[in-house]
Amino acid sequence: MRRKRNVQPAKKAMLVIGASERETLFFSQVRKDCRYTNLTVMDGSHNQTIENVIKYAGKKRREGKFESTWVVFSLADWSLEPRDVRDLFEIAEKKRVKLAWTNPAFPLWLLLHVSSPEKLITSNEYVVDTFKKVISNYRDTSEYLLGDGLSLHLRLFNNKSKALVNARNYNVVASRETGLEATSFVSLFDEIHENCGLADVTHNQKQIGLNK
Repeated sequence: MRRKRNVQPAKKAMLVIGASERETLFFSQVRKDCRYTNLTVMDGSHNQTIENVIKYAGKKRREGKFESTWVVFSLADWSLEPRDVRDLFEIAEKKRVKLAWTNPAFPLWLLLHVSSPEKLITSNEYVVDTFKKVISNYRDTSEYLLGDGLSLHLRLFNNKSKALVNARNYNVVASRETGLEATSFVSLFDEIHENCGLADVTHNQKQIGLNK
């Protein structure tokens, strides 16, 4: 009699499109650090409008036959207001693409790893200055993520659960003030966790001097 094999269900193929280069680079760190083989990260920053980024994501979803596709963007990068994001939902739904945004900008997600804002934040400069109290050499640029910030995701990883809790709490504040959550990264990371599984980055952290 042959031994029964435990057949694991195939993992859902996910695609994340960064609307800016720094978002693409950060999620590339997520993919690499966590060894998510079924997560693909592509750059969409060459598109001239956020609408075109969404359409580009829809095209890549079809070409790669991805089962789940997300566009990551910040309101400040595209001069968007909360009402503009609500208008994007219709385009995204038609293209079968999900939206993951930050308001005002991407550094808010980093700040949520170390802080739980109690009042609405409208200035990205304030976010960056506050986060620099934790990581003093941080810069809100793609060059930083290619250099001094190459291990930024690893440095923040142990606080990811805290970031998710802080994001949920701050979203209540932002929704009350603007009618839109400050970030939908909670939904994105919930889906990454569901489709890609748990990540053990201990070995990678030890290589850069963390978790000794």
